[in-house]
Order: sequence, then C-alpha cells, then structure tokens
Amino acid sequence: MEFDVVTQADEFYALEADWRSLCDRLDQIRFSQTFDWARHSWELVAKQQGYSLSVVIGKADGRIQLIWPLVTKRFLLWRQARWLGPQASEYTDLLVEGGPDRSQAVAAAVDFAKSHLGVDLLLGEWVRRDAAISQAVGMLPHSVIIRTAAPFMNLTRWESWEDYYASLKSHYRSDHKRLWRRLSEIDTVSLDTVRTNDDFEETLAWMFVQKEAWVDRTQTKSSFVVSEAYQNFLHAVLKDALAADQLQMTVLRLGGKIIGAQMALLAGKCVECFFVAYDREYRKYGPGRLLGEEVIKRSYALGMEVCDYRLGKETYKYTWATGEVDVGKYLWACSLWGQVYVAWRNTKWRRVGLQNLRKRLSSSFSRRTDKVAEAN
Repeated sequence: MEFDVVTQADEFYALEADWRSLCDRLDQIRFSQTFDWARHSWELVAKQQGYSLSVVIGKADGRIQLIWPLVTKRFLLWRQARWLGPQASEYTDLLVEGGPDRSQAVAAAVDFAKSHLGVDLLLGEWVRRDAAISQAVGMLPHSVIIRTAAPFMNLTRWESWEDYYASLKSHYRSDHKRLWRRLSEIDTVSLDTVRTNDDFEETLAWMFVQKEAWVDRTQTKSSFVVSEAYQNFLHAVLKDALAADQLQMTVLRLGGKIIGAQMALLAGKCVECFFVAYDREYRKYGPGRLLGEEVIKRSYALGMEVCDYRLGKETYKYTWATGEVDVGKYLWACSLWGQVYVAWRNTKWRRVGLQNLRKRLSSSFSRRTDKVAEAN
C-alpha cells in the first residue's frame, strides 16, 4: 500500500467520492468516520481552533483503501496530532478496507504518520479496544488519560425484536410494561419519528436546553458539549444525516409535550445511540429506557447488526445491552521528545495517585481511631 498525506483543504474536499465509496464497502463503521462528519468537523471546529489538516490516505489496486483523518497543532513545546472531529464523545479510528492484509496496512499507516507528519504526540480520544488502530499503536509509549466502557447490543443473536423481548426475564418485561402504564395514566403517550425540518429544529433545540440544564446541575467540566461551536457542529451534521436517512430521531411526548428524545446515527450495519435527553421531572418513568425500546425495534426493521449505546454506564443502557467494550483516551509518543512528555505525565499522575491513596488511608485511619475513642 502506498501512503500520502493531504494537507490542503481543496485536496481534502476532493476525497469525498473515495471516502463515501470506502464507507459503503465497510459494515462495521461509525457515523463519526463518514465524510460529512469530517467536513463539518474541519469547517466548524478544527479550522477555527487553528489546527492544520494532515489526512493520511493509503492506496492499493488503484483505489483508496485507507483513510486516517488527522489534524495537527503545536501543544506547548510539542507538536501533536489528533483525530479530525469535534473532540467531544465520538469514537476515533481510521477507515481501512478488510482482508488478510488489514493489520499490516494499519501498522504501515502508523509508521508513515510517525515519519512524515513531524509530530511528537498522537492523541486518541475514545479509542475502542476493538478499533483497527488499537493494536497498531499498542506498543508505542503512551499515557492513559481515562478509561470507561461502552455497552452495546448484538442484534444478530435474535431474529427479531419479538424474539429478543421474549428472551428477557419476566420481571424485566413486567417492569417495562409498568413504566408505560404509569406514564399513560397521566396523559396520552406517543412516540414520534422526526421527519421534517421543523420537527428537527424543535426537537434539537429542546435537547440542547436539557443538556445545558444537566451541565449546570452536575457542574460537569465538559462545557464544550454545550458550547456554541459544538451545537453548530451538531446542527449541521445531524441535518445532513436527516436528509440522507442516516438519522433516527425519536420523540417521547406526554399530552403533546416533549418529555424525552433520542438521536441515533446509522452507518454500515451499526446504529449509534448518539444523544439522549429527557425532562428530569419524568425521570422516574424511565424515558431513556422507553426510547431505547423504539431504537431497537427500528434497528431490527432496518437489518442492523449492532446497537451501540456508546460511552457511559447509565442504568437504562444495560437494560438492553448484551455486552460492553473498553474505551479510553490515550496519548501516544511518536518521537523521543514525545516520550519525554509521556514519561513526565505518567510520573506526575502516579504521584497524584499516591497522594490520593495516602489521603484515603489517612482518612480511613482517622475514622477508625475516632470509633475506638468513642467506644472507650
């Protein structure tokens, strides 16, 4: 396979047809690997933040068989590469055609990037353990930023929604019916699919309001997910997905009022449950769980193989999930200078970890001492 790197915007846009063709040839991809996602990421996020394009492409047999969308930027004294994306909660991987030489092609792409991009560090945000890139970079010096799990449902284990639902334990089915019944006792319940631009705009605006309220309530540090830049990005990419029939936006209404909504993105044979929001007033009725039922039904109707619930271990996801995969943020060293930073970072966080452990042990010892003193 022969490699090249695309650094100019016009060359990047010229990849569209080959990019779409490669996506069409693959089953197990995510929407965050599509050209539309990359284009909007570049125009609305990365370009505005001062990044430069560094898209690695691999050609064999007269066509593009590998695309690794990267952007680069200086970070303190180091030059860093990261995936082209909004840098929020999307998976990061490269696109590569299947076959017996797939692993060798990915390894060769990593070697090419190390020698041709002139970077010291590679940041991978939310890399799945089963990602194509995972094994190829596994031997590089690295620092683990954070790890979590992503639950998913393997739809191929059952022929239909009815078969799957019948396989659930009786108390699950009873509890699920009870949620529907209790909600319908309040007012008329409906599940609607968003099909028009007006409904799309109304639902997305409502979901943004709920997400902003969640950030305020939890005081989360992930302020970027409610930033104007990210909301503009989501609006653009989701509108394109709606037009291309790659967006499933389901709305749960009570008496005509929206109390929950979920967006699922379609790519290959995978349904990605990308964004869910609900009115906190109705959380005891399990709106996320009720919306999840509709997503699974439609996934079977579309002949999908995987329903991916993405990052996080929320309870409602495990109502339907059949398994989970490890996901993490990693920082890999691509040069000796990069190894210096990774080593420093690992030493720093080991020290912080030891300090936190010392505090917990000290606190535990103090509590036990207090109990002994009280007993005496």
